[in-house]
Parts: sequence; structure tokens; C-alpha cells
Amino acid sequence: MHLPLTPQHVILVSACYPPSGALLTSGPEFKPNSQELSRLTYYASNHPGKITKLSNELQKRILNDSRKAQARNMKSRASLLVGLAIFQALASECRRDLALLSASLMASLDKTLLLLSTDLEVTARVASVFTAWTTYTDGHIVGGDASVTRDYLSIVRRFASMCMVEARKGDQEERNRTRLIGLGALTGAVTSPALYNSWTEFKNQVSIVTPALLLTLQQAGIEVLNEEAEIVKMNPSPFSPYLAEFRARPTAKRRAASIHVHIDGDKGPSMGDVTNATLRALFCLVSQSNDNQVGAILEAVFNSFQERRGWEDIEHCCWIAQIAVQWTQYPYRYTVPTRLVERLMEARDDKMPSPLQRALAAMIKTVFTSPNPLNNLSTSDIISNLITLIFRRVAINPTDPLLPNLVECIASLGEHIFYADQIQDLACELISRLVTVEANGIPGKPLHTPDGELCRREATRCLVAGLVGLMHVADKPNEPERPIGALDIKVDDRKESKYGSVPAVAEPSSVDSKTSTVSPVHPSIPRRSKIPPEAWQDTLTLLCDADYAVREEYSRALLTFLRSETPKERPVGDSEPNLSVGPVARAQGVSSILNGDDATTRCLNTLHAALFVLATSSSLGSPTSSTPSGSHRSSLRADTSNGTMNVNANFNVNIIPSTPPTEDASNSAEAPSEGSQQSSASQRRSMTITPQGRKLAVAQRLQDQAHAIGSAAAPAASASDYSHIMHILCTVHEHMPCRGLLTGVPMVVALQRNAKIANDEDKFARIRKMVVTEVVLRTWLVIGRSWQCDTLVNLAEQSLLNEAILPETSIFASPDEVLSLDRPTCIDFDQLNEARGFTPLDTDVVIATLAANRNTQVALGLDEQTLLKCLAVQWTPEYGLKNSVPRPHGHDIPRGDGINPVLKISPALMHIENLSLQSLTRSTRGVGVNDLRDALEGRSGMSSSALVQTAPSVSSYDYAAYSIRSSEVRQNDSGRSSRAARVKQPFNKDSPNEVRDVLNRLGIGPKRANSPLKPSHLNTRHSNTRPSTLVPPYKT
Repeated sequence: MHLPLTPQHVILVSACYPPSGALLTSGPEFKPNSQELSRLTYYASNHPGKITKLSNELQKRILNDSRKAQARNMKSRASLLVGLAIFQALASECRRDLALLSASLMASLDKTLLLLSTDLEVTARVASVFTAWTTYTDGHIVGGDASVTRDYLSIVRRFASMCMVEARKGDQEERNRTRLIGLGALTGAVTSPALYNSWTEFKNQVSIVTPALLLTLQQAGIEVLNEEAEIVKMNPSPFSPYLAEFRARPTAKRRAASIHVHIDGDKGPSMGDVTNATLRALFCLVSQSNDNQVGAILEAVFNSFQERRGWEDIEHCCWIAQIAVQWTQYPYRYTVPTRLVERLMEARDDKMPSPLQRALAAMIKTVFTSPNPLNNLSTSDIISNLITLIFRRVAINPTDPLLPNLVECIASLGEHIFYADQIQDLACELISRLVTVEANGIPGKPLHTPDGELCRREATRCLVAGLVGLMHVADKPNEPERPIGALDIKVDDRKESKYGSVPAVAEPSSVDSKTSTVSPVHPSIPRRSKIPPEAWQDTLTLLCDADYAVREEYSRALLTFLRSETPKERPVGDSEPNLSVGPVARAQGVSSILNGDDATTRCLNTLHAALFVLATSSSLGSPTSSTPSGSHRSSLRADTSNGTMNVNANFNVNIIPSTPPTEDASNSAEAPSEGSQQSSASQRRSMTITPQGRKLAVAQRLQDQAHAIGSAAAPAASASDYSHIMHILCTVHEHMPCRGLLTGVPMVVALQRNAKIANDEDKFARIRKMVVTEVVLRTWLVIGRSWQCDTLVNLAEQSLLNEAILPETSIFASPDEVLSLDRPTCIDFDQLNEARGFTPLDTDVVIATLAANRNTQVALGLDEQTLLKCLAVQWTPEYGLKNSVPRPHGHDIPRGDGINPVLKISPALMHIENLSLQSLTRSTRGVGVNDLRDALEGRSGMSSSALVQTAPSVSSYDYAAYSIRSSEVRQNDSGRSSRAARVKQPFNKDSPNEVRDVLNRLGIGPKRANSPLKPSHLNTRHSNTRPSTLVPPYKT
């Protein structure tokens, strides 16, 4: 019975409770009276103004029952369970006015969890009420109401602590049930709009929820995680079988989850069930987040690993990174690897890598090598950050154990191809850093410091190894399983020897018919663009590096480049006809190779020069490591007075600048300061930024090293280097027989001739001579088999009957071994036994045999005499380097008298307006030189009649008059030309007088009687009336 004047809301709430004597017997469900509960919910839904009073009354009862239940009052405990059920019913039925009871509901739940956190039945009922609220709320009150936000975060924190509870007295079942209750509540939180409404509160909630989910994942085995992840993938519903149906409908039609302590007839949940519920909660959290939210989740993961020493378990860290990428929405997957790289960059650098750095590097590699596709990933930024991190680690510890992991991260960037030029861009970035490191060392460790050279060596090895891995991973699906750089050996039936076998002819591949002399085929469309030879050419100086470890690492990279990136030429004797390449196209291809128009040919010229320098030079490494002599230093000066840069007397690289250098610049180039000379003695020269300048720098450095070839000292190359040289030459002639024949045969002949001058009295000199002879013979054998020249093959095989002298090489390591921190073994000549040598072949006979071979003549389109002339050229390193730099074509600079006036004036005006010669020749407008003269005059007498006068066109110009005036100009200016050549005045592009002078000297354009531009030697216009020979053209 209620007292008189009792409020209606109190009566309705009290009526929902069972009688006091029946509370204990209402279990185990402890439900309110269903009829009275319907009246209460109907009253609340039709009187929204009374909801606050109803919730306050329920809050008062629940707080009172919670305190009594804590003292083990069973009747109060039963009353508490009934009150929580009433609150759940109100939250479900009054979903439109849920904000009115949120404050009382959150306060009641928080107080109940605080007092009865170990009572699983009570906490399960609290979790059901909390899940009902998170299901129907719009989330705006979280972050908007301070008290509700505080209580809400407190409730989430208490449920998160339940997910991390451990077993007491070995009771695994109780631990699993407790964790499932907490996971049920957290699943409601991560699927609620309350999580995503406020960015600030999102980060706060994620920082609470994420550690609770990670604990279970870290305690489960990888096999269990994979099994449960597959189950979640097949049925990605938010709740496990221990949780009832959750929302898959609009807000008005949702059903709240009902969380129970156990399932009837079940013995109890296992750890797999807990893992399944955890994965479902994590799936809901990650799959509904955008890029910024995924970044916040990863930050919470990092903090959780840091607090619990989770970085030490690298296997679980990699699994979590992979599952995060898999479950993140496709447009936002780039956030995972980007944030991993950023966190690795933020880590503190110590002398030895921390577990955090090791784990992050492994996670980055796992993400890039996983089959999950990525999108919107900035590979250029990632590789730039990884390279910067390599430099930082090398500067701290050149033998840092983290370096191989970073190299693997760079290589893994080739796993996913986002655009055709991705690998090319990444390789060019690595090559650019290689050139910078080779010239200046790494940041913070310049070359003049004690350990600067060591840091430069290790940084170079890391970049080269990353380049190898990048090429291998990019082509991994398209190539068979074989070691990187391993040659395809074709065993001879007559002799089965490791060094007697030679590479087989290259497999058919697609090549450009414009730059190749062999027939192209049409395979499937490639995944990516190849690395351009122009970019790779900048790195060929590493073949002559002073450190053997760098030379070996680069030889491995070079073999990979030659096999996978260079254009493959069709094997000789292919039976498939090719009608698309005729004699004209084949002749154009050979001409491009001989004239240096082919980029691959220019790269091969530089390669052969570098190999020759490596095999014969007595000093390897930077040519500026010691101060050059005075005569040699003078030969390095640049003479740009005539637009040509002369490196030395024998090696001229012509560079025509678009604008002439100023007088000050020329003087500064010819007279360097003492400080610059001293700096160049201890540091490497900086590379020019422009591609043309970089090619010149590469050629210049090899040219400087070539000066040590003729010295009396023994060559600095080891026996292992000669083994590398042999494999590189064999690969060139195997994959590019046409280019290799025209560029490599003269170099091989020069190498054999150089070996003949060795001193036979010295033991090491004799061994070296035998090694060089073996290199040359095995190269002849490869060339003979590539061109099916049986005569050459027989000669080479007869000379290779003795036991091989060349040592085995380690450049054919497994591609999985990206970088080894151990210093490679270098086999020198003193470790070789002097055995019976090989008989060298007569080079004249070899050249004549190749020139007479029908296959070479047909493939190259040359007759025997022309081919013999090409192969018998006197090759030197200077000759090869001269052909490695693009040269200006003769037809680009017009000369002579009988040419178009515009073409004749163009070279003289190029430095003034910096116009393109090709654009002038392609001009189709009816505007000629007269327009230029009129513009320079200013047209002082301009009038309306002058404006409508049409300017004469170049095509309609009087060519005969031009020829007469040109001859007169040459006769009158012959005396002045010698003085102009001696005294060269700088151009002043601000004044048009220079242009007028050029026009006057060339005699171009019509001459008016009153024109200020009229030449002094032409007083009248040319007319058809010839003056009398009796009247002199001067006054008497």
C-alpha cells in the first residue's frame, strides 16, 4: 500500500517490483511484473516530461539496493536486478527521448559496477542495460554533457578492466565468462554512434577499448587467431554465440543485445570463444573507421604495446598489422603502413635497435607483402623516410642489426604496383641517393671525418641491396624461382664443367623496334615500366669503388638489372619470322647504336669502360682522394668559351648550353679558389643536378681512374672482381648480343692486349694474366654460342680444356638474403694456385670470324668489311666514355650559305631569346625576319596605312637578293671576323642593338632608304638595273 498523495511515477515504479516476499523466489530471471512494466513504459512514452522523474526514482532505488547487495543482502540483490531490468525496458521503449534518462541511467550503472564488479550476474545485467542504451542513442550527449560523458567513460573503463581479468585459483571458466561480459559491453560501445560523434571522445574511448582487446589477442596462439579470423570473415556479425542478436536495422527497429552469464547445457566458454568475441569487436571497430580514426586506433595499439612490452612478440605484432589492413576499408588502408613508418621515424635512436624498431620494421614488411590490396599509398614519401632512417642508423652504428630489416622494407614496396612507373620512380629515388652518398657521404658523417668512409660504405650497400630487392620483388610473380643474378647455364655435351658452360641465349621478350636491331615479340602486358638505362648509368662508378663489399653488392645489382630491366633481344636463329622490321628499320637501329643515340648502348659503353678500369687500374675508389698532379688538374678545367666542355685532351664531351656563361663564371671556373682545391683533395666532387651533368660526372670520374691504368703498380682488382667481370660480360652478350657485339668486343680485345704486357717474372702477374685470359675466353665462348658461330665456339672450347682458375663468387645469393652484415670474402691472387694456364686466342682471327659470320651480318644489316671495321676499332676507356654521353647532332646546327635565313640566324639569336631551333623550323606562321626588324625599329612613322600592310613571309622572300647581299657581307666582314673571334663581347639581352647588328652582318631583311638599320655598305636596294661599269660607285 502506498501512502496518500504518493506521486504517480513512484506508484508505477513500485508496482513493477515483485512483492517483497517473492523477490528471492523470482529467480533466476529476476524480471519485473510484465503487466505493470507495460503500464510504466506506456506512461513514460506518452508523458516525456515524466521520464526524468521516473529515472531519478529508479536511480535512487538502484543505488540503495547496490549498497545493500554489497553487504551480501540477497533480497536487495534481487531487487537490484529487477530495477536494472526496468531501466533496460525504459531505454528500449523510450528511445526517442533517451537523452532524458541518460544521466540517471549512466550514474546508476557506474555505481553498480563500482560496488559489485565481481558479481557476474549483476554485471551481465548491467552490460545488457548499457548495450541497450548504446544501441538506441544518437551519441550527441557524449561530449555534450560533462556528467554523462564522465560516467560513460567510467563505465567503458570498468568493462575494459573486466576484459583483462586473469583467472583466480586456476578457474579458467570464470575468467572466460568475465571477459565475455566485458567484451559484450565493449562491442556495444564500438558499434554505437557515441563512439564516432566526437573526435576528442573517440580518441578517449579508443585508448580504453584497444588495450582490452589486444590482451586476449596476445595471449592466444597464432593458429587460434587464424582459425577464428576465418570464422569472423565468413560470418562478420558483431556478436558471438554468447551474445544475442544485435542491430542490423535502422535505429527505430533495432534490437538490443541480451548478455547472459552462460548458455544452458554448455560446460563453459573456451579461450577460442573469447578470442572470437574479441575479433568481432575489433572488426567492428576497424571496419567502420575512416583514415583519421584508424590512425588513432593504431596510436592506441602502439601505446598498449609500449606499456605491456608487446613489441617483443614480433609475430603477434605482424599478425595484428596484417589484420588491421585486411579489415580497414579499402580507401583508408594506406593509413596503416603510413602510420607505421611515421612511428618508426619517431622512435628514439640508440646504438642498438630497440624491440619497438624491430617490430615496426617487421610490421611494415608484413603489410607490404600481404595479399591485401592497398590504395592511395604515397610510395615516394615512404621510401624517402626509409632511406632517411637508414642514414640515421648508419651514422649511429654502421653495423646496426636493423639495417637488413629496413632494406627488406624498401624491397617490399615493389610487391604492390599502383601505377606503371612506380618501380621506375622508386629506383630513380634510390639511384639519386646513391649518387649523393657516393659524392658527399651521408648527412652528419662527411667523408673527411674518421668514420665517414665506413658510414658511406654501409649506406651504399644498403641502398644497392634495396635496389636489388625492389627489382626482384616487382618481377617475382613473372619469373621462375631462382637466385638473383644466376646465369642460365647450358651444359655442353662434350664438356661438363662449371666454368666451361656458358649462358644460353636470352628468352624472347618485348623490345622497342626503334632502338633495337632484333625482332620484337609480343608477350603479355607487363605490370610496370622498366628502370631506364639513363638512370642506372649514374651508378656504374660503384664498380670501381675502393671497398670490395660495395663492389660485390653492386655487381649483384648490376646482374639483376641486366637480366630484368634491359631490353631483351630475340635469340639468333629464331624460326618465327618478323615482318615488321625491315632492312631500313634494322639499319636505323644499328645507326643509333653506332652514333650513341640509343640509351642502352650509351649505358653499355660506360659499363665496358668501368669494367676495363676495374680490371686494369692500379687505384680504385674516389679519384679525389689524393691531390692530382698539376698537369692532370689543369686538364680537368672546363673550357666553355666555345660552348664545349673539354675534360682533357683525349676525352671531349660536348655540351652546348642554352645561354652562354658569363665572364665571371668563366673566370671562376678557370681559376678556382684555394679553399675549393683543398676541399676537393679530401672530399668527393658534388654531382651536377641535371641529367646531362650527371652523365658527364660519371664519365669524368671513370676517366680520372683510367689515368692509373698505365702505371707500373699492379691492378687493384682481386680475383673475385675478375669473376664478377666475367659474369657481367657473359650476361651482356647473352641478353643483348647485338649491342654487346658492337660495344663489348672491342673492349674485350683491348683487355686481352693489356694482359699481354704483364711481367712474366712476377708470380702474381702470371696468375693475373691467366685469370684475364680465362675471362676473355669464356666471353668468346658466350659470344660464339649466342651468334651460333661454331668456329669461335670450337676455338674457345679447345683453349678452355684446363682446370678453371677463377674463384667461385657469392653474388648469386638467395634473393631472400637481401643484405648480410658480415663482410663478404674477397679472394685475392695470393690464394690461387699457379696452374697450367689457358692459351689465348688470336684477336684478329676472332674478329674476322665474327665479321664473316652470316648471323651477325643479317642481324646487324652490315656487310663483312663494315662489320670488321666496327669490331677492329682501337678501343680505349676514353673512347668508350666519349660514346657514353649524348652528343649534339650535326644537322641540329645549320651551316653554309644556301639555307633558309631563319635557320641561319637562329644560332646567333639563341642566346638572346633562348628559342628552340626545332620550334623555328616547325613554324607555319607567315611572319618573317622583316617583322623582327620592324619591331626593333619601333616603326616611328607608324600610321593606319602601315598597320594594314602585310608583313612578307619567309617563304616568299627574295632568295636571289639574299644570296647577293650575303656574299657582299662576307666580303666586307672578312677583316672584322678575326677581330671578333679574339675579342668576344658579352650579350646584353636588354638592348635590341645586338639583334640589329646580327641582322646587318647577315644581310637579312629589306632595306629602306631612311631606315636606321640600313647597313653602311648597302646604300641602295638591289634592282634589276645594273649600274654602268664606267661610273665608279664613289665620288671623285
